[in-house]
Amino acid sequence: MVHYIVTGEALGDDRPKGEPMGADFLNGYFAAGSIVVADQSFAVTQDGVAIGENYLVAGVAETEGLQQTRWKSDLAILNPGTASASIDLIYRHDGVQENSTLEVGPGTITELANVAVDTFGAPDSAGAVELQSTVPLIVTARTYNAAPSGTFGQFIPGVTSALGIAAGAEATLSQLSSSSEVRTNIGFVDLGGTGAMARIRLFDGSGAAVGSELGEIIPAGGWSQRNRVFHAAIAGDCMGCYAVVDIVGNGGPIWAYASVVDAASGDPTTIPMERIDTVPVAGDERYLVAGVASTDGANQTRWKSNLALLNLSGQGVTADLTYRHSGGSEVSSVTLGDGELHEFANIAADLFGADRLLAIPDEVAGTNDELVVVRVLNRDTEVDCQLLSRVPDTFELETLGCD
Repeated sequence: MVHYIVTGEALGDDRPKGEPMGADFLNGYFAAGSIVVADQSFAVTQDGVAIGENYLVAGVAETEGLQQTRWKSDLAILNPGTASASIDLIYRHDGVQENSTLEVGPGTITELANVAVDTFGAPDSAGAVELQSTVPLIVTARTYNAAPSGTFGQFIPGVTSALGIAAGAEATLSQLSSSSEVRTNIGFVDLGGTGAMARIRLFDGSGAAVGSELGEIIPAGGWSQRNRVFHAAIAGDCMGCYAVVDIVGNGGPIWAYASVVDAASGDPTTIPMERIDTVPVAGDERYLVAGVASTDGANQTRWKSNLALLNLSGQGVTADLTYRHSGGSEVSSVTLGDGELHEFANIAADLFGADRLLAIPDEVAGTNDELVVVRVLNRDTEVDCQLLSRVPDTFELETLGCD
């Protein structure tokens, strides 16, 4: 991608260093020519030196949380290319920003532990980190509760504007819960550099709206999170629920996630948003969900999986599920109304009667809009991870064994 200077007026990234990125932030190389718009010819110059990318990482923190939790973040930057990456890092939090720079060599990875403090010198803070790079990167982060018994963490990706939703689009966050045992937070980052107002709507498993709609102001190039979202919406307890998020007015694009936190351990699960307009609507497609389990693990752990099916097709659907494992296979099915979410707790045992290792992966085939979310967790400590696949209307869900 390149940006253009037409008749001498710069249209690209001429902002001061550290200001929020905009949708027009692109890097190119020197060239000259002309462009015709509405039968008028304009002189064009491409400027810049390399094709680069901007990334935003949400929920970077070094701060106290609810129920005696302490949250920290590690940030990893992988340069998969053949040229060195020059990176400007901007940490926006609490209305201020901190800046740093970094070089990452070709084919190497750099990890910044406790990045809010060790890189930016900002304890007791929470916000978003923007990375402005001269070359494409792979950016990942781990935000975790540093508990006396160990760390309980969640994966947060570095996202670009192409992964967000613009005004007029919607995204869903599935498999949310709220009770005395678990809470749900919903967070956002602004990818457009102008700020936005996000709207949160909550639904129970039947598809009925619960609580009031919430608005969340996202600062330009920054991060915002609504904690205990069901409590804030006066929605009461809600298990196996979901949210729909969009933009009010202009602004964006934005990216959203949910963090579902176990009250006993402080262990969080990341639920990344799924754009509703990108869910397949036709064709027989198959999907794989990895790491589904009901089995003993190392260090006296016991692992099980919750699986959630969300139907957003506009009509009722029937899902056929096939579980394949080393001992054979089992088959089951479930019918979902439009807007309905069904969650299976410990799917291997409760649905298939198989209290043993479920296969890797689950395979799905079908048509129309549906989402599958799987949580794999330690039954005793509720330490878990989350896996997501987009799923269409009528499908077969398979699992293929693992060690």
